[in-house]
Amino acid sequence: MKSDVCGCAVTSNVMTLNSNDNTSVEGTLSTVQVNKKGHLSLIDPIATEISWPLDSAFSHQGNFLYVLSGGTGGSDQPGIYIYGVDGECTLTEIGVIEDGLPAFDLTMNGVVGLALYM
Repeated sequence: MKSDVCGCAVTSNVMTLNSNDNTSVEGTLSTVQVNKKGHLSLIDPIATEISWPLDSAFSHQGNFLYVLSGGTGGSDQPGIYIYGVDGECTLTEIGVIEDGLPAFDLTMNGVVGLALYM
């Protein structure tokens, strides 16, 4: 990472498409670098595509990103995506956790947030 860069930030972008016969929710994650003066620089406007990103959190050291998705693989099953984050704010998908998360059709609101304890 460059010496004037403090770290990375991620923003989620959700696009909902509605029609008479189906509803589609698509999303992306964008990566942004933050320098020591607090200025932001867009690194990658589409760092990764993810269905319905709801919440995200970095690990304490900033080398992992956890993203709660409202659906995985075209289903209503939520998942927690795990990404490795390198010094250039590049995301590398490590895996997806679906076990133990209630599907949206089982609860009124489903999973709505992500909390990390490290």
